Amino acid sequence: MEFPKVSDISIFLLETKVSKVQYVGAYLVAISALFEDKLVIPTEKHISGPNGHGPVDFALVSSQTSEVVCVIEVKAKDFLQGVAQNTVQCESVLMKGRKNVLGIITDSEKWYFLKCSLGSDGKPNFSLSRPFSHRIWR
Repeated sequence: MEFPKVSDISIFLLETKVSKVQYVGAYLVAISALFEDKLVIPTEKHISGPNGHGPVDFALVSSQTSEVVCVIEVKAKDFLQGVAQNTVQCESVLMKGRKNVLGIITDSEKWYFLKCSLGSDGKPNFSLSRPFSHRIWR
């Protein structure tokens, strides 16, 4: 009997959305620790706005002001859908009075960062980064 390699198991475990969400969550916990309890990470935080409403995969929320500073969308495959979802989610946060919010779209290997700001005309402006790749296996 031949056992699978650890790297094969690791790749397999990151194929589902649930496993990707758990993996991304570990990174977010580490990031929030860098800010010394100034951020909390509610999962499935409900966000609503003029173009949609519903839970997001993760949000980074200021523990001092309770304002959402970052919205994270984890996708198993379809990045274009993730960008569209995250754009609407960030716009919803902007409509609640924030001037800037960061969006992150990731499949746990590729990370896109979406800068969202409210223009002087009251309309949202969006700027999407190039992908940042992070791979720990293979």
